[in-house]
Amino acid sequence: MTQPKNGFVTGSMRTSVFSFTRLMWHVYNELGQPEKESLSEAGHVMFMHKLMNDMKEVLNYYHTSGGYIKFSEKVLEQITEFRAYSVQPEQLFDMQFERGRTTEKYEDLNKIYSMWSEQIAEYNIEDLNMIQNFIDDINRVDNIRT
Repeated sequence: MTQPKNGFVTGSMRTSVFSFTRLMWHVYNELGQPEKESLSEAGHVMFMHKLMNDMKEVLNYYHTSGGYIKFSEKVLEQITEFRAYSVQPEQLFDMQFERGRTTEKYEDLNKIYSMWSEQIAEYNIEDLNMIQNFIDDINRVDNIRT
């Protein structure tokens, strides 16, 4: 702001309007970006496809579905939704259904989700849903002004 003239303040304020994702990247540019390997969405789908093919022997319901790349994409979308709502693999394990296809599907989703979580942690790959990581990072950093 500049000095008042005739009782009026002139000048401008530097303001910006961001979506949550743009705000996240703006803050990361200020604080330093996470030290994780980034994959495109297609890279995540290929990662999921390989993971499911490697898990064929332990899957009951989805043991033949891993060969289809589109199905791997759908499973990844489901896991991304789980992550968006903070559903952990253990919570899937705790769900109870009458014995049948639904039980087998959730058991397999639990196995896939658990293995996927372990693998992205092991290979230090960033999650598709970066918002939760961003929230965790903000809570850890001391020098953010509120």
